[in-house]
This record gives sequence, C-alpha cells and structure tokens, in this order.
Amino acid sequence: MIIKNQVLSSLLTIAAEAASEVMNVYSRPFSVDFKTPEDPVTEADRRANTLITQRLAAEFADIPVVAEETPAQLWGQRKRADRIFFVDPVDGTREFVARNDHFSIMIGLVEGAHPSIGVIWSPALGQVWAASPEDGAFKFKVSTEILSLSRISDISKAKPIHVSETRELSQSTFLLSPRFDAQASERYLGHKIPPEQRILIGGAGLKAAFVADSQGDIYATPQHQGSRWDCCAPEAIVRAAGGKYTDATGIPLDYRCDNVKNERGIIATNALLHEACIEVMKPLLPKSLR
Repeated sequence: MIIKNQVLSSLLTIAAEAASEVMNVYSRPFSVDFKTPEDPVTEADRRANTLITQRLAAEFADIPVVAEETPAQLWGQRKRADRIFFVDPVDGTREFVARNDHFSIMIGLVEGAHPSIGVIWSPALGQVWAASPEDGAFKFKVSTEILSLSRISDISKAKPIHVSETRELSQSTFLLSPRFDAQASERYLGHKIPPEQRILIGGAGLKAAFVADSQGDIYATPQHQGSRWDCCAPEAIVRAAGGKYTDATGIPLDYRCDNVKNERGIIATNALLHEACIEVMKPLLPKSLR
C-alpha cells in the first residue's frame, strides 16, 4: 500500500520513531511519577512527547500542537486555527505501568470541525491503525523489534478496515477497561450485553481501534473519560471506517473548547448502535446533560 496523504505518511514515520522510544523504556525498569493520584506518567510519556512535538513543529510549523505532556500555554492558537494536532504520547499509561501491552502512541489532526487524519500505533501488540480522507481506514502489522517505518515491509500488506454491521445491543460486543468489573459494565449498558460479549482491553485508543476494525461494536462511558488527545486520532479512524464517535449525549466533540477534558463521556460505535447506546446511557448522565 502506498500512502496517498502526505501528512499521514509523516505521522506514521513520527509515530514509528516514538514507538521505538517508548519500547526502549518498556524493555527495562522505569520509575513512575503521578500528576494526580489516578494519573501516572513515566519517562516513556515524556520522551515520546518531546520527540513527537519537535518533529511536528519542524514539519508543520504553522499547525498548533496540543500534547498531553506539553504545558497548555505552549499549545499555540488552537482555538483560532483551522488545523490542530492532538498528541497522546502514551495512551494507556496505567496499562504501560502494569506491563500488559495495552498502550499506544496516538497522533491526530483536526481539520475544520472534525478529526480527519489519525494514527494509533500499538508497539507491544505489533499493530497499527490509521486513516485519512485519501487512504480511508486501514491497519497493518509491525514487528515489535523493528519499529522504524523505513524498514517496514508489511505496510504493503495493509488491510482496509470497516466497522461491524451489528444492529442489536443484545448481540453486540462491548469494549471495557480491565480495571472495570462486570458491575460497571452492567451499569453502563443496563444488562443489555451478556458478560461473554465483553472484551477487556486497556486504552481509549485501542478500544476505538477495535470498534473501527470490527473486533468490537461499542466503546462507551457516561462519565469523564480522558481529554481530547484521547479522542482525536481514534475519532478520525472510527469515522473513516464508517462508525460514529461523539460525547455520551450524541453531540460531536468540540476540539476548540476552553476545557480539553472529556466531561460529557464518550460513545464510539459502528453507527448502527449509536442511538440505542445514547438512550441506554442517558439515565447515567448528570441531570444537566439528560
């Protein structure tokens, strides 16, 4: 496969380089700091953040970059910009710390109102998902040892991806974080999805990627869930694969809002299940959002 969109081609190369940095840390003992009691950060987050932001600034100097480990005052004029990069250098840091392989490097580009280009690179799983308007949504496998994109031959074997055609909640597969238990799942979807149809996987990006390539049907949470850098690349890929990605009330995400935190929850589905998910989740939302 030859990548048609030059921005996507650059993002894949940058993500590959960041993946090497992240795996270098993952392969050895590392310390863990905490921005808040529930928000760990490691050397891998910081090294990948620096590499990605520097590379983006060098190649796309006119596009603001919003990155998780970069102070907000350095995000540039994102509210006024037509294009904005959102970067999560290590999505799933808690999974990285737990060493369960469920983490990824995510880079997305907002153009106009919506994300249009996205890369989710999962180095420990050896899997990459990506999308652009010219290339559509696709995935390819990579060696967990060879992470330089210039040396990857398997990109020629990239496969187009599309969301599932599941129409009923009772027949759908729900993607859930390993740290959540069955009771949490049942609260979210009101006993609509049997326990055997729940997949435990960490990281917002991987859950969305699984929706995009039909490995799952729904990723949904009615509560605060991460920030816009957790959503940009995933939304681009889910939308390109034919799915829907909104807040928990069905409203599109605003990437130029004052607060970049996802205060209104997230629902990513194959589109056919989106409205049903919104209705089921509605009682769980704060009264002000119902």
